[in-house]
Amino acid sequence: MTDVADALILSQLFSVLFTLGTVVVATSNRPPDDLYEGGVNRYYFMPFIGLLQKHCVTHDMASKTDYRRLTSLNFPSYYFSTDAMSTAQLDALVQEVRGDIPSSTTELNLGHKRSLVLSDADERGKLVRVSFDELCDAELGATDYRRLAYQFQIVVLEDIPLLSMEKHDLARRFITLVDELYEGRCVLICVAREASATEPGLLFPKLRQGIDEEDGDSAPSLGIDQAMKGGHPIGALASVRELDFAFERAASRLTEMTSLGWWDRVLRPV
Repeated sequence: MTDVADALILSQLFSVLFTLGTVVVATSNRPPDDLYEGGVNRYYFMPFIGLLQKHCVTHDMASKTDYRRLTSLNFPSYYFSTDAMSTAQLDALVQEVRGDIPSSTTELNLGHKRSLVLSDADERGKLVRVSFDELCDAELGATDYRRLAYQFQIVVLEDIPLLSMEKHDLARRFITLVDELYEGRCVLICVAREASATEPGLLFPKLRQGIDEEDGDSAPSLGIDQAMKGGHPIGALASVRELDFAFERAASRLTEMTSLGWWDRVLRPV
Protein backbone atom coordinates (compact mmCIF):
# COMPACT_ATOMS: atom_id res chain seq x y z
CA MET A 1 0.00 0.00 0.00
CA THR A 2 1.29 3.41 -0.96
CA ASP A 3 -1.89 5.48 -0.82
CA VAL A 4 -3.77 6.60 2.28
CA ALA A 5 -7.16 6.16 0.62
CA ASP A 6 -6.40 2.50 -0.16
CA ALA A 7 -5.22 2.01 3.41
CA LEU A 8 -8.42 3.42 4.90
CA ILE A 9 -10.64 1.41 2.54
CA LEU A 10 -8.84 -1.79 3.49
CA SER A 11 -9.18 -0.93 7.17
CA GLN A 12 -12.94 -0.42 6.86
CA LEU A 13 -13.40 -3.60 4.84
CA PHE A 14 -11.64 -5.86 7.33
CA SER A 15 -13.31 -4.16 10.27
CA VAL A 16 -16.72 -5.08 8.86
CA LEU A 17 -15.61 -8.66 8.13
CA PHE A 18 -14.34 -9.16 11.67
CA THR A 19 -17.47 -7.58 13.17
CA LEU A 20 -19.61 -10.06 11.23
CA GLY A 21 -17.53 -12.97 12.52
CA THR A 22 -16.01 -13.78 9.15
CA VAL A 23 -13.00 -16.07 9.16
CA VAL A 24 -10.33 -14.39 7.05
CA VAL A 25 -7.36 -16.15 5.45
CA ALA A 26 -5.17 -13.70 3.57
CA THR A 27 -1.66 -13.34 2.17
CA SER A 28 0.41 -10.19 2.30
CA ASN A 29 3.84 -9.15 1.15
CA ARG A 30 4.34 -7.33 4.45
CA PRO A 31 3.77 -8.32 8.11
CA PRO A 32 1.12 -6.24 9.92
CA ASP A 33 3.60 -3.93 11.66
CA ASP A 34 5.14 -2.93 8.30
CA LEU A 35 1.93 -2.22 6.40
CA TYR A 36 1.85 1.30 4.92
CA GLU A 37 5.20 1.99 6.61
CA GLY A 38 6.28 5.59 6.12
CA GLY A 39 2.96 6.51 4.55
CA VAL A 40 1.28 9.89 4.91
CA ASN A 41 -1.18 10.13 7.86
CA ARG A 42 -0.28 6.59 8.91
CA TYR A 43 -1.72 7.18 12.37
CA TYR A 44 -5.21 6.86 10.83
CA PHE A 45 -4.22 3.35 9.77
CA MET A 46 -2.66 2.18 13.04
CA PRO A 47 -5.93 0.95 14.64
CA PHE A 48 -6.30 -1.49 11.75
CA ILE A 49 -2.89 -3.00 12.49
CA GLY A 50 -4.05 -3.58 16.08
CA LEU A 51 -7.23 -5.16 14.72
CA LEU A 52 -5.23 -7.57 12.54
CA GLN A 53 -3.03 -8.54 15.45
CA LYS A 54 -6.10 -9.15 17.63
CA HIS A 55 -8.04 -11.32 15.17
CA CYS A 56 -5.32 -12.98 13.06
CA VAL A 57 -2.43 -15.32 13.61
CA THR A 58 0.52 -14.24 11.48
CA HIS A 59 2.64 -16.93 9.85
CA ASP A 60 5.98 -15.77 8.44
CA MET A 61 6.46 -17.49 5.07
CA ALA A 62 9.63 -15.58 4.21
CA SER A 63 12.10 -17.55 2.13
CA LYS A 64 15.43 -16.61 0.60
CA THR A 65 14.81 -19.05 -2.23
CA ASP A 66 13.38 -17.64 -5.46
CA TYR A 67 11.66 -20.72 -6.82
CA ARG A 68 10.84 -19.07 -10.15
CA ARG A 69 14.54 -18.53 -10.80
CA LEU A 70 15.39 -21.96 -9.41
CA THR A 71 13.00 -23.80 -11.74
CA SER A 72 14.25 -21.73 -14.71
CA LEU A 73 17.94 -22.25 -13.96
CA ASN A 74 18.67 -25.16 -16.28
CA PHE A 75 16.68 -23.93 -19.27
CA PRO A 76 17.69 -21.65 -22.17
CA SER A 77 16.34 -18.11 -21.90
CA TYR A 78 14.50 -15.88 -24.35
CA TYR A 79 15.64 -12.78 -22.49
CA PHE A 80 18.33 -10.84 -24.37
CA SER A 81 20.25 -7.58 -24.15
CA THR A 82 21.14 -5.57 -27.25
CA ASP A 83 24.72 -6.83 -27.41
CA ALA A 84 23.48 -10.43 -27.43
CA MET A 85 20.67 -10.08 -29.96
CA SER A 86 20.85 -8.20 -33.27
CA THR A 87 17.74 -7.15 -35.17
CA ALA A 88 18.41 -9.80 -37.81
CA GLN A 89 18.73 -12.51 -35.18
CA LEU A 90 15.53 -11.38 -33.51
CA ASP A 91 13.70 -11.36 -36.83
CA ALA A 92 14.85 -14.92 -37.48
CA LEU A 93 13.81 -16.07 -34.01
CA VAL A 94 10.38 -14.47 -34.32
CA GLN A 95 9.88 -16.08 -37.72
CA GLU A 96 10.87 -19.46 -36.33
CA VAL A 97 8.40 -19.14 -33.45
CA ARG A 98 5.63 -17.69 -35.60
CA GLY A 99 5.96 -20.32 -38.30
CA ASP A 100 3.71 -19.91 -41.31
CA ILE A 101 1.22 -17.63 -39.57
CA PRO A 102 1.25 -14.29 -41.43
CA SER A 103 1.75 -10.98 -39.63
CA SER A 104 -0.51 -8.00 -40.11
CA THR A 105 -1.72 -4.85 -38.40
CA THR A 106 -4.30 -5.74 -35.77
CA GLU A 107 -6.56 -3.39 -33.83
CA LEU A 108 -7.11 -4.71 -30.32
CA ASN A 109 -10.42 -3.60 -28.83
CA LEU A 110 -9.82 -2.32 -25.29
CA GLY A 111 -13.43 -1.37 -24.58
CA HIS A 112 -14.96 2.03 -23.83
CA LYS A 113 -14.38 3.06 -27.46
CA ARG A 114 -10.62 2.58 -27.07
CA SER A 115 -8.29 0.42 -29.10
CA LEU A 116 -4.61 -0.44 -29.43
CA VAL A 117 -3.14 -0.70 -32.92
CA LEU A 118 -0.51 -3.46 -33.14
CA SER A 119 1.52 -3.27 -36.34
CA ASP A 120 3.15 -6.71 -36.07
CA ALA A 121 0.62 -9.26 -34.86
CA ASP A 122 -1.31 -12.23 -36.16
CA GLU A 123 -5.07 -12.41 -36.09
CA ARG A 124 -5.05 -16.00 -34.83
CA GLY A 125 -3.58 -14.76 -31.57
CA LYS A 126 -0.32 -16.67 -31.49
CA LEU A 127 2.29 -13.89 -31.39
CA VAL A 128 2.53 -10.11 -31.18
CA ARG A 129 5.71 -8.08 -31.51
CA VAL A 130 5.64 -4.73 -29.74
CA SER A 131 7.99 -2.16 -28.20
CA PHE A 132 8.23 -1.05 -24.57
CA ASP A 133 7.17 2.50 -25.49
CA GLU A 134 4.03 1.29 -27.29
CA LEU A 135 2.78 -0.43 -24.14
CA CYS A 136 4.33 1.46 -21.23
CA ASP A 137 4.72 5.02 -22.49
CA ALA A 138 1.02 5.22 -23.29
CA GLU A 139 -2.23 5.69 -21.38
CA LEU A 140 -2.75 1.98 -20.73
CA GLY A 141 -3.56 0.10 -17.54
CA ALA A 142 -4.10 -3.33 -16.04
CA THR A 143 -7.34 -4.13 -17.89
CA ASP A 144 -5.70 -3.20 -21.22
CA TYR A 145 -2.73 -5.46 -20.55
CA ARG A 146 -5.12 -8.21 -19.46
CA ARG A 147 -6.84 -7.93 -22.83
CA LEU A 148 -3.46 -8.27 -24.56
CA ALA A 149 -2.66 -11.36 -22.49
CA TYR A 150 -6.05 -12.85 -23.35
CA GLN A 151 -5.53 -12.25 -27.07
CA PHE A 152 -1.95 -13.52 -27.57
CA GLN A 153 0.02 -16.56 -26.43
CA ILE A 154 3.47 -15.10 -27.13
CA VAL A 155 4.59 -11.50 -26.63
CA VAL A 156 7.85 -10.18 -28.09
CA LEU A 157 8.72 -7.09 -26.06
CA GLU A 158 11.56 -4.99 -27.50
CA ASP A 159 13.63 -1.99 -26.49
CA ILE A 160 13.09 -2.28 -22.71
CA PRO A 161 15.03 0.57 -21.05
CA LEU A 162 16.63 0.77 -17.64
CA LEU A 163 13.91 1.80 -15.20
CA SER A 164 14.11 4.31 -12.38
CA MET A 165 12.06 6.30 -9.88
CA GLU A 166 12.56 9.42 -11.98
CA LYS A 167 10.22 7.86 -14.56
CA HIS A 168 8.14 5.95 -12.06
CA ASP A 169 5.03 6.01 -14.28
CA LEU A 170 6.82 3.92 -16.94
CA ALA A 171 8.21 1.60 -14.28
CA ARG A 172 4.79 1.05 -12.71
CA ARG A 173 3.15 0.34 -16.08
CA PHE A 174 5.91 -2.12 -16.93
CA ILE A 175 5.42 -3.95 -13.64
CA THR A 176 1.65 -4.04 -14.22
CA LEU A 177 2.24 -5.37 -17.75
CA VAL A 178 4.50 -8.15 -16.44
CA ASP A 179 1.96 -9.07 -13.75
CA GLU A 180 -0.94 -9.29 -16.20
CA LEU A 181 1.03 -11.29 -18.77
CA TYR A 182 2.15 -13.65 -16.00
CA GLU A 183 -1.37 -14.18 -14.70
CA GLY A 184 -2.51 -14.64 -18.31
CA ARG A 185 0.16 -17.34 -18.77
CA CYS A 186 1.85 -15.65 -21.70
CA VAL A 187 5.36 -16.53 -22.79
CA LEU A 188 7.87 -13.80 -23.57
CA ILE A 189 10.77 -12.89 -25.77
CA CYS A 190 12.36 -9.79 -24.23
CA VAL A 191 15.12 -7.56 -25.54
CA ALA A 192 16.64 -4.93 -23.24
CA ARG A 193 17.75 -1.62 -24.73
CA GLU A 194 20.98 -1.41 -22.73
CA ALA A 195 23.77 -3.94 -23.16
CA SER A 196 24.39 -3.84 -19.38
CA ALA A 197 20.95 -5.34 -18.61
CA THR A 198 22.05 -8.91 -19.20
CA GLU A 199 19.33 -10.36 -16.94
CA PRO A 200 15.94 -9.04 -15.77
CA GLY A 201 17.15 -7.95 -12.34
CA LEU A 202 19.53 -5.48 -14.01
CA LEU A 203 16.66 -3.55 -15.60
CA PHE A 204 16.16 -1.72 -12.29
CA PRO A 205 19.55 -0.26 -11.29
CA LYS A 206 18.33 3.26 -10.51
CA LEU A 207 15.48 2.45 -8.16
CA ARG A 208 16.72 4.41 -5.17
CA GLN A 209 18.59 7.10 -7.08
CA GLY A 210 17.56 10.49 -5.73
CA ILE A 211 15.94 9.03 -2.60
CA ASP A 212 17.59 9.56 0.76
CA GLU A 213 15.74 7.31 3.21
CA GLU A 214 16.82 9.37 6.19
CA ASP A 215 15.70 12.87 5.35
CA GLY A 216 14.10 12.74 1.90
CA ASP A 217 16.75 14.94 0.22
CA SER A 218 16.21 15.22 -3.54
CA ALA A 219 13.11 13.01 -3.34
CA PRO A 220 11.29 12.98 -6.69
CA SER A 221 7.63 13.83 -7.07
CA LEU A 222 5.95 10.43 -7.34
CA GLY A 223 2.44 11.61 -8.10
CA ILE A 224 0.97 9.97 -4.98
CA ASP A 225 0.56 10.93 -1.34
CA GLN A 226 1.83 14.42 -2.04
CA ALA A 227 1.55 15.84 1.46
CA MET A 228 4.69 17.90 1.92
CA LYS A 229 7.08 18.38 4.80
CA GLY A 230 10.20 20.49 4.43
CA GLY A 231 9.62 20.66 0.69
CA HIS A 232 9.59 16.87 0.19
CA PRO A 233 6.75 14.34 -0.28
CA ILE A 234 6.07 12.47 2.95
CA GLY A 235 4.86 9.41 1.04
CA ALA A 236 8.01 9.06 -1.09
CA LEU A 237 9.65 6.56 1.24
CA ALA A 238 6.58 4.31 1.40
CA SER A 239 6.30 4.40 -2.37
CA VAL A 240 9.93 3.59 -3.08
CA ARG A 241 9.84 0.63 -0.68
CA GLU A 242 6.76 -0.86 -2.35
CA LEU A 243 8.15 -0.21 -5.84
CA ASP A 244 11.37 -1.93 -4.79
CA PHE A 245 9.39 -5.02 -3.80
CA ALA A 246 7.37 -4.91 -7.04
CA PHE A 247 10.57 -4.66 -9.10
CA GLU A 248 11.94 -7.78 -7.44
CA ARG A 249 8.76 -9.69 -8.19
CA ALA A 250 8.69 -8.46 -11.81
CA ALA A 251 12.32 -9.50 -12.37
CA SER A 252 11.58 -12.93 -10.92
CA ARG A 253 8.52 -13.36 -13.11
CA LEU A 254 10.38 -12.18 -16.22
CA THR A 255 13.09 -14.76 -15.57
CA GLU A 256 10.49 -17.52 -15.46
CA MET A 257 8.35 -16.28 -18.37
CA THR A 258 11.33 -16.05 -20.74
CA SER A 259 12.68 -19.51 -19.86
CA LEU A 260 12.19 -22.47 -22.16
CA GLY A 261 10.82 -24.39 -19.18
CA TRP A 262 7.90 -21.91 -18.89
CA TRP A 263 7.39 -22.06 -22.67
CA ASP A 264 7.17 -25.85 -22.54
CA ARG A 265 4.70 -25.83 -19.65
CA VAL A 266 2.44 -23.11 -21.05
CA LEU A 267 2.47 -24.01 -24.76
CA ARG A 268 2.48 -27.78 -24.37
CA PRO A 269 -0.61 -29.24 -26.09
CA VAL A 270 -3.19 -30.55 -23.61
